[in-house]
Amino acid sequence: LSVIALFPIQIFLASTYGYDWWVNSFMILGFAYLFSEIQQNEEKIKLKSYLIIIGAFFLACCPKLIYFPVFICIILLGKHKFSIPLYYKMNIIFAFVLAFAVASMFLLPFISSGPGGGDPRGEGNIDAAMQVAYIFENPLEYTKTLLKQLFVYFSANSIADDSVFFAYLGGNIYHGSLMFAITILAAFTDRNKHDARLLQNQNRFFVWSIVFIIVCLFTTALYISFNSVGADTIGGVQGRYLLPLIFPIFAFMGSKNIINNIRKDLYM
Repeated sequence: LSVIALFPIQIFLASTYGYDWWVNSFMILGFAYLFSEIQQNEEKIKLKSYLIIIGAFFLACCPKLIYFPVFICIILLGKHKFSIPLYYKMNIIFAFVLAFAVASMFLLPFISSGPGGGDPRGEGNIDAAMQVAYIFENPLEYTKTLLKQLFVYFSANSIADDSVFFAYLGGNIYHGSLMFAITILAAFTDRNKHDARLLQNQNRFFVWSIVFIIVCLFTTALYISFNSVGADTIGGVQGRYLLPLIFPIFAFMGSKNIINNIRKDLYM
């Protein structure tokens, strides 16, 4: 978490006028509390911690409603985390109700007034309504375009370069490969006995699936609003959009069999 929070791009975004620092900070806070509760397998979740998780995710989504699937992650809190079975069932219902409520706020303008005319900053023949029609008429072609974009977006090179991006000051001012290597090192070696409860394969698959869905959503939204009709590439997808999701991606890397017994101050 510390390595990711101190990415050079995080410091850069936190020193500019924008909403990214807000989204990134609250998203990391929500996931930190959620993962901590999963690690504390034998303890029941307290109302304060539960409200912090929900509140942090909600505040993170306020400027960027398209991150709404993140609420579904709270169903990772199993039955053993609640004092009575009713609370566990309520948690599942609450997770989907919150996701649906925020999704409704995101989709309401689209439903009431249509997809609009598109972003004037894009290039080419931008027509959001025709782009939506193209996606529905050519689902396989669009799926190929989307997966091709995601393959590049999730690549090690992209994440490395984006971690040290300073906008108009230039991309690789500092070597992104070094930042990426440090992050991988921390993700695989900063492990203790409590991580065995977190790094279950079902948890890993679930969280990474939610991340994948969110990235597909904002990539598709940009394809509709920012790209010419039927384009075979997707422009406008910036690395900073992945930053709120970097922590859950790296938190589930590595093996639950790794126990780091190095003295903490020396390791840091």
